[in-house]
Amino acid sequence: MIVYRVYNDNGGYTEFAEEPQGVNFEIIYKTLEEISDANKPIIPDTISVIPFFVQLELMGITEQDIVDKIIELHQLGILSNKEKIEALISVKRATKFERSHPFIGIVAQAFNISESQVDEIFINGNIF
Repeated sequence: MIVYRVYNDNGGYTEFAEEPQGVNFEIIYKTLEEISDANKPIIPDTISVIPFFVQLELMGITEQDIVDKIIELHQLGILSNKEKIEALISVKRATKFERSHPFIGIVAQAFNISESQVDEIFINGNIF
């Protein structure tokens, strides 16, 4: 597939599927896989706490649901006392969450949220 690349003054570029008019361009040949990969959204490493909880609320999961589930997982012996304390503090006091933080995994597992859904939470939450 042919892609037309137009460079800007900052050294960056924009690619077009159709030949741009009135500007200099470079012709690039790409496979459909390369084009598909380029169109995938970038998954942010972090999300602020408010957009995180907004995204969960949109899924029907409240902050209180998370607190209750953390306590339940501790009572079932799934979370250690230390993990419970860290998770509860994360809910109450965090200002942002990292995608790789164990708290995100706890929430995802507790509410059967898939990896792709977690990615969507981070993507959509950063548009907020």
